[in-house]
Amino acid sequence: MSGLSLQCRKSGLRRGSVYLAALGVAMLVTLIGLSGVLATRVGWRNAALTAAALQADTAAQSLMDVVLYRLTHDLYWRSHYQNDTWTAFEICGDGVTGSFKLVDELDGDLANNESHPARLYCRATVGEAMRMYSIVFTAVPPQTNNLLNNPGMESGAANWKGDRCTLAVAKDTSHSGGASLKATARDDHYAGPAQTVSGFLASGQSYEVEAWVKTDTGTADAKLVLYCNGLLSLSTYYAGGTTTVNAGSWTRLSATLTPSWSGTLLDAYLKINTTSGTVSFYVDDVIMRKAGTGRDAELTPMPGTFRREVLAEPAASLMQT
Repeated sequence: MSGLSLQCRKSGLRRGSVYLAALGVAMLVTLIGLSGVLATRVGWRNAALTAAALQADTAAQSLMDVVLYRLTHDLYWRSHYQNDTWTAFEICGDGVTGSFKLVDELDGDLANNESHPARLYCRATVGEAMRMYSIVFTAVPPQTNNLLNNPGMESGAANWKGDRCTLAVAKDTSHSGGASLKATARDDHYAGPAQTVSGFLASGQSYEVEAWVKTDTGTADAKLVLYCNGLLSLSTYYAGGTTTVNAGSWTRLSATLTPSWSGTLLDAYLKINTTSGTVSFYVDDVIMRKAGTGRDAELTPMPGTFRREVLAEPAASLMQT
């Protein structure tokens, strides 16, 4: 072999070695770059999960306050909810869903003893994050001193009349118990279900009134109205403030009304109607009592029972329950 050929071969080998070295450096730089991108994405994901977990944590605790408030205004919550059974998930905010359950830890029956405490579990999800808390509370039943007859519509339409509308018993939806009243075929905005109250009404006495209302479709502004007609005075309507109601959930109407008249009271009734339109709506759990004689249910959290619950399953699977 000539010296020139050997020199050319050595020169080619050096160029190949340089190429391989450069290729190795390029691959190393690429791997470092990809690792950096992956680390950044993992960091972003971890930050997003942390933010979601914090939001779910706050939402679960807030839901607990909301549920306790609901229960104070639900006369039949012990029979309205099944023991140790989660409610359906509901929207609790932008991207936040939540549900709750009640558990009688003494005998597993919420409805059989009003003196038994109950544990309330609340859970909230944000994306893939879920947090759950619970607390035990004692309950003092509400004191309604209700002057109305058949206020929960459990006896159908008994004691109620349709003022320029048709009343029907609805057993497919209720605020509590097993039935509500549906007002349909309303010929004007002031049409609605009414009950005569002249038998107990006293002039100058203030009365606390409330009702739970839900529309059939759409929204409406609803109100409570007390009508009085005295022998020596003009017929008068006493109306509470308006509250917007919808078809998605039951809404509480409330007012304090003080009727007065002169002479013999000829007629008086309490009515629920709207400020405009003729939309059909449901009514349930109507209360009328002398002001200051009623009391909502008292729910008192027991000290030392608040705890954060350990989630046994991923949030995605819990959402299916």
